[in-house]
Amino acid sequence: MRRRAAIASILCVALLACSAPEDRFQEARHAFDGGDHDVALREWTQLANEGHTESQHNLAVMYYKGAGVEQDLEAARTWFLKAAEGGSDQALLSLGVIYAKGDGVAIDYVEAYKWTTLALQRNNPAANQLLSALMPKMSANEIAEAERLAALWSPSGSAEP
Repeated sequence: MRRRAAIASILCVALLACSAPEDRFQEARHAFDGGDHDVALREWTQLANEGHTESQHNLAVMYYKGAGVEQDLEAARTWFLKAAEGGSDQALLSLGVIYAKGDGVAIDYVEAYKWTTLALQRNNPAANQLLSALMPKMSANEIAEAERLAALWSPSGSAEP
């Protein structure tokens, strides 16, 4: 009987440790929303390193805003790039904002326009507003270059500007 109880306990612990990524993501979201940033950071970091796109994006936001961690714009940009490569339209838009504002990078409207165009192509409704703000700051040649770069980009690893 003790042996069965011990096996049951071990299985329980193993199942909790191996819970589905989406369950772990939601647990981290609840922890973050409840102010437990340490739990969110730990879970999202682990999931992000496993390739979970939403966790990569949320981890990037934590670093970008300094929410529960020291603000680190380079780490934010790195995680936004990984999330963008995973198909996150919000990460694409965030990269556009980073380059438009010069957050941790030099202001680069061509890069901002490129990332924002990619977000728009993935149906991010906020991308139109940023593109509208960028266009008056750019020449026709710069816009054409940004569109060319957007057309060349693929999530297979060519995301680095």
